[in-house]
Amino acid sequence: MFDYLLLNKPLPNWLSKHLSQRLLHPDFFNHLSQTMGINDPYCTGGSLYAVAMAHALLCETPMSARTHTQGLACGHCSQCALLKAGNHSDLMCLVPENIDKNLSNNKDNKDNKDNKPVKTSQTKDNKDKKLSKVIKIEQLRALDDTIMLSSQRGGRKVVIIYPAEALGHITANALLKILEEPPVNTFFIVVSEKWGQVLPTLRSRCVCDLLTEPAQADKIAWLEQFNINYPSRWLELSMGRVGTALSMAQDPLWLPLLKLVPYLLQGVRIDVLTLAQEMAKAELKQVLQLLILWLHDVLAVSQQAPARFFVTHSDAIHRLVPTLKSEAAADYGLHLMAMTHIADHPLNVRSQCESLLFEYKKLFN
Repeated sequence: MFDYLLLNKPLPNWLSKHLSQRLLHPDFFNHLSQTMGINDPYCTGGSLYAVAMAHALLCETPMSARTHTQGLACGHCSQCALLKAGNHSDLMCLVPENIDKNLSNNKDNKDNKDNKPVKTSQTKDNKDKKLSKVIKIEQLRALDDTIMLSSQRGGRKVVIIYPAEALGHITANALLKILEEPPVNTFFIVVSEKWGQVLPTLRSRCVCDLLTEPAQADKIAWLEQFNINYPSRWLELSMGRVGTALSMAQDPLWLPLLKLVPYLLQGVRIDVLTLAQEMAKAELKQVLQLLILWLHDVLAVSQQAPARFFVTHSDAIHRLVPTLKSEAAADYGLHLMAMTHIADHPLNVRSQCESLLFEYKKLFN
């Protein structure tokens, strides 16, 4: 399902060029590793790259006849038809529940052109169930039963694992046992934006493909394909990570949260209760991220460095910093970072926002 949900996202031109160069290399299929790693440190779309590579590997059109697609999947054969329908039995994906659910929700919202409430058959228990952020051992065991079977289409089988850092220790060790003697004609594509956090023994089994950072103009052009307003602004907030920028821009809670930034410029005069009520409409994780980025720029400006994330507010920040207590602000930053470790717990967001804003208010004279 994961690959099908990604089909509504166009493959960025920098990724299609990179993948085409690999696929069209004369020795690519002769030296094709059964375990391929995709290191995507700049969040340029590693998951999209993995899906495109999987489709190219499963496409039944000979490479010599794919000149018009630069080696990518032809899009017309029977294999490609199954891939487009999200119904290809030889493409399997290992992803955490929360990623699959988020992609599914985004697709439902996109398909719902009339903005009508999307009806679901979820029970109350299912709605209250917390979605896993790790790849469970049960998912791998279910996959193990499938990959040991012969290909139903008589060709290759492909398994996408994303993100690899979400593999728990037990799941990663179980995967290693499969990779020691992988089934014939079965290929594993391991994707990570935090390659250093992947189990070293798993990294050692992968032939790694490093995705480089694209030009700023290319990032903006790709974001504009999704009708994103102010793409450069979102890229600033995401530290240039185009995949993160897209997720933030498409999150209905982020834009209202950003509109509250001018209130933080009031310093000691901030209306804590009113602002906390508005901030609590977002998730605590987003509130913490916003405050961390904001504090970074306030501290940077106080040390004669330029603002990085809120450039449009640079002049106002310069007027604010003379009242800042720098040491207290540094301690506050450490407190915010510590809070990120419990942001996913079922805390009362409004009370947490009030506490954080009262502490923020104390940073100014």
